[in-house]
Amino acid sequence: MGKRKVEDAPPSPLKSVKFDEDNARSDKIVNIKAMIQKFCFVEKVVTVTPIRECNRCTLFCFDLQDETGIVRCVTYNDEAKRYFQMIKINMVLYISNMKLKSANRTLNGVDNDYEIKIVSDSRVQQVYDVPDVEASYELYFTNFTEVCDKPPNEAINVVGIIKKVSEVENLTSRSEQPLLIKRAITLIDETKNTIQLTIWSQLAEGWNYKIKDIITSKELV
Repeated sequence: MGKRKVEDAPPSPLKSVKFDEDNARSDKIVNIKAMIQKFCFVEKVVTVTPIRECNRCTLFCFDLQDETGIVRCVTYNDEAKRYFQMIKINMVLYISNMKLKSANRTLNGVDNDYEIKIVSDSRVQQVYDVPDVEASYELYFTNFTEVCDKPPNEAINVVGIIKKVSEVENLTSRSEQPLLIKRAITLIDETKNTIQLTIWSQLAEGWNYKIKDIITSKELV
């Protein structure tokens, strides 16, 4: 197992700790179901979502992975605003004092029945000089023929060819919220079936993929 040698901790807004025997004894993702009491992880960040507003709260998520599996971490409000600028892909994090809960399938398409909630007293630190995480994870994509068979509001992953891209629509909100920006994308897959994606806000406005481009979309609802 290789080891990344560094003389000093890499610059980061997060507090950094050197990999040692204490954090080497952290728990593995595969055993998460048994972690009813206190537990801790030293894992690699493999996915970071945009920060967004959802049901009147601010939401930010990131996924942790090791050689045994993957798990979603969720942060809300003050914690989301605090960690969004700090946590980056390929960081190795030491996390403790978090809460374990059942995965919210409306927002979480990760292959794990549980997710982790970062709370105000959670401890999140970047770990340096850590052995490489030898992780492999296969992402399951739903064929378009199977989309209608999925439970309502369950997040899915798809891959397809862009068949049509609509113009941006500006919608008036019923409340005092800013103007809503919307765009529709039609995808076709190997089964020759099509689905329509609706994208919003900055993603809709800055969309730069063209017809016949192949794209993957994670955690669609």
